[in-house]
Amino acid sequence: MRVLIVENFQDDVIALVSTLKIPWPEVEITRCTSGTSGLAFIEKEQFDLFVIDLDLPDMSGFDFIESVFLYCSKPTIVIRKNLTGADIVRSLQLGADECFSKPFDPLSFIAKTQALIRRYSGKSQLGSMVIGKLRLDTDIHRAYVDGQEIALTRNENLLMHRLMQNYGQVTSYSSIERAIWGNFGGSGNNSALRGCVKRLKKKFPQDSSLRIVTEHGTGFKLVGIH
Repeated sequence: MRVLIVENFQDDVIALVSTLKIPWPEVEITRCTSGTSGLAFIEKEQFDLFVIDLDLPDMSGFDFIESVFLYCSKPTIVIRKNLTGADIVRSLQLGADECFSKPFDPLSFIAKTQALIRRYSGKSQLGSMVIGKLRLDTDIHRAYVDGQEIALTRNENLLMHRLMQNYGQVTSYSSIERAIWGNFGGSGNNSALRGCVKRLKKKFPQDSSLRIVTEHGTGFKLVGIH
């Protein structure tokens, strides 16, 4: 397994490395101290797990997460000293899978990371879907509406895939949350899911009839494909 750690503090890197080596003694770890260097590695190399500190010296950790999911979809863990509820919600909205406040409990970190990797093993190849003039290429996070390309984040990609699977019918909040966040669900109050839907809607071409309709108290449905 290959892990990219984007962390500026050496003591935290040591703690992460020693923790990861307990379940994965042969783990290969690449450490970056800035967001810029982290993105450079992601562009040219393949990793199985990302661990990202939100407090980066050269950019917002949130901006880094958003950029990561334009390149690929991999298990992503966010860490921060004195992590707040707002940090967790925003990280989940942007595509992170797990959040830990530093210092973290090693046993909890290991258990949740192992579960996270198991969840991703079933999502790695969703393939492509086509409905009318809408095409979704899940492997590269791209949708095509009337020939116009739309770049998707990891969560938007999974959201679109789930809605297309159930086109024209209501897809429940819980069903979508499981598709995106696995059995752990989203933020617990649909706020992360609503934020993801809102951002995806904004990416649709203005002249397109494609719409995501909110069924209040129930879920969402995708309509308007010709």
